[in-house]
Formats: sequence, C-alpha cells, structure tokens
Amino acid sequence: MQRLIIQYFISFVALVLILAFTHQFLFSSIWPDTPLFYSATKLYVFLFGLFALVTSFVFLINYVVPNFTGFAYIFGVLIKMFATVWFLYPLVGDSIPNKIPAVLVFFAPFFLFLFLQVWYVIRLLKIQNA
Repeated sequence: MQRLIIQYFISFVALVLILAFTHQFLFSSIWPDTPLFYSATKLYVFLFGLFALVTSFVFLINYVVPNFTGFAYIFGVLIKMFATVWFLYPLVGDSIPNKIPAVLVFFAPFFLFLFLQVWYVIRLLKIQNA
C-alpha cells in the first residue's frame, strides 16, 4: 500500500510540473497582456497542496477503516470546495476589469486535478475490492 501511495504521488508530481509549464506557456500565448490575480506558481502550489491533503486523508481512512473510503472522499471534496472559495474570495473584490480569464485560469486546472483525484480514488477502491 505504501508503495502504491508513493507511486501515485511521484506520477502526480511529474504530471503537475508538465501541466504547470504547459499552462503558463498557453496563457502567455493566448492572453499576454491580461493581468492575473494569482500567478500560475501560486495556483499550482495551492491545488497540489489540496490534492495531497485530500488524497492522503482518503488513503489514511482506507487503511484504517476501508468501509468509509467513499465518505472520506466526499468529506475531502467538501473541504476542497471550501478552500477554493476561500482562495478565490479576494478575486471578487479586486479591481481587475475582466475577471473571466482569472477564473478560467483557476478552474481549468482545478477540474483537471479533481478528475485525477477521482481516478486515483477509483483505482484505490478497485485494488481494495480485488
């Protein structure tokens, strides 16, 4: 189990680095003059931290009480949503004239991270049921 967790996190860190560089390149190509509220680095550090926290919590609950893995994931996603609202709240009151690019820059990787997290949890549940 510990080997599986380390394998997940190493593959995810590599994927995050590739996505961060791709994201930065695409954004600077599409909207070069648009000011952003958060830099890509801050954004990816925040999303990676949330991913690591929720995934570690789900793996821990799966190790201790395997029957409650799904509930742990739902609780983790709720915490992730509250943290996202807290993270984006300063953007609402900011004086950036066009907030759509800033929101898109946040939610594109957010949903990608969410998809990867769902994929990891499904793989964990399949291994548990095998």
